[in-house]
Amino acid sequence: MQEETTETVGLNYKTWLQKYGYLLIFAAVSVLIALFAFGSSPFYPINEWEDPNVFLTVGRSMLDGKVIYRDIYEQKGPYVYFLHAIAALISDTSFLGVWILEIVNLFFVMVIVAKIVELYGYKRSICVTCALFIALSAGFSYAMSTGDSVEEFTACLYLWLLYTTVKTIKKNRTFTALQYLLIGVTAGIVFWSKFTMVAIYLGWFAYFVWRSIRRKEGKEIAKSIAYILSGVAIATMPCLAYFGAYGAVKDWFSVYLYNNLFLYSDNVGFLFTVWEFVKSILLTLVCNPHYTIPLLFGVVWFAIKRDGEERWFLTWLVPITVFVLYVGGRGYRYYGLSLFVFAVFGYIAVLDLLREKPRAWFKLAGMVTTALLLLSSLTFFFVNGRNYYIFREKEDIAQYKVARYIRENRDDDPTLLTWGMLDSGFYLACEQTPSFRYFCRFNIPLEEMYSEVQRYMDEGLADYVVYCISEQNLVPFTHEDYKEVMCLEEWSRGDKVTYYLYEHI
Repeated sequence: MQEETTETVGLNYKTWLQKYGYLLIFAAVSVLIALFAFGSSPFYPINEWEDPNVFLTVGRSMLDGKVIYRDIYEQKGPYVYFLHAIAALISDTSFLGVWILEIVNLFFVMVIVAKIVELYGYKRSICVTCALFIALSAGFSYAMSTGDSVEEFTACLYLWLLYTTVKTIKKNRTFTALQYLLIGVTAGIVFWSKFTMVAIYLGWFAYFVWRSIRRKEGKEIAKSIAYILSGVAIATMPCLAYFGAYGAVKDWFSVYLYNNLFLYSDNVGFLFTVWEFVKSILLTLVCNPHYTIPLLFGVVWFAIKRDGEERWFLTWLVPITVFVLYVGGRGYRYYGLSLFVFAVFGYIAVLDLLREKPRAWFKLAGMVTTALLLLSSLTFFFVNGRNYYIFREKEDIAQYKVARYIRENRDDDPTLLTWGMLDSGFYLACEQTPSFRYFCRFNIPLEEMYSEVQRYMDEGLADYVVYCISEQNLVPFTHEDYKEVMCLEEWSRGDKVTYYLYEHI
């Protein structure tokens, strides 16, 4: 009896491994990629990119009782800070919490990619391979930078939308009420994270309207709008509850919506905006070839070789997504990361191309793709500037040198202000949350920010000021009430910067 039980357990274990073992592979690869590709990894003393530091600083401030927008100014949507408050609950003195969330996110990216490829009739092993390739290409891309961008964390929502749509198309069905509702919920989360990233949902809806008209299902359009808006409302409820509880709804709308919509206008002219639009798209294509090439190949292949709705789905979706992402005339390097999700269709196109070829062609294509991805990953590891920080000790970098100086020279609880730059990790290194609403300089022409910071220094409210000189800011710091006590050169995403620490006299 005992032998039969043991044998049964062994068989069940083998069956489980055959069915779900790929999830263990995804988990292991997620950790491995995250160790080297993301600046939040324990292999790095700090994530040197400013945006993740700002996000985590705001998340830590929320746990300290500060209210977003009202007590501490920032420009992204509330869901970004809810997520980083969760990360701060895991660790409020390091990026460990962020790193864990990035691993989970990358794991689900691979799971959904594999499910999309599986819809096209390919074996589990091939689906897993495609998912690993896409995770590797995204993780080490130029657009990934050092990780922890909004674009990175919304990838799962984008991929889920693609999976749901492709599944519905291939089964020749109408979208269900639940699908509409969930599309609305995910769109709402994306909107309240970074509203320009609803681009893919606008593209999806344009395709959906065309599909409904073509299938003579005009009533579906009204039905979809009702359910999608209900989903958006559901996603908005947590934000409304949070800001309503603190009486900060007005701050939420004025900072996140009004300031972002109306204060970023540069008035540079139509032709210049068009040039920036084109240039940004070209730079994204050129700087991220290991997923933009599959993306382009996939769109062309589906347009030529696929029939019916599968052809038109990408034809509608990709151009509209790209247009909305870049139409503002800005194109930071991380914008392009949103597009890596479409690379899955390039891999499907390659598999379609090789379907009728001998097995040797599959092996050759796999070896060439693997070699190119590994080479590009190594290349972009250096291009992104990660090699300047990996395996360095905390005590050797500028942020912790400043923290040590402040700790050794002040017995009280001194206040810190970073200026001339976004937050670069000094609050984290000093284990402080900001004492000021405008705790760093944001890329927005807000007069109140400049006048308030001037007041902080004129009234001596900031005991220490960290100021940065870089290619983006060559203006020296001048204030008669502050003296320079430290000057430190450091790297930031491959560029040399100089940090100055000033102490109030």
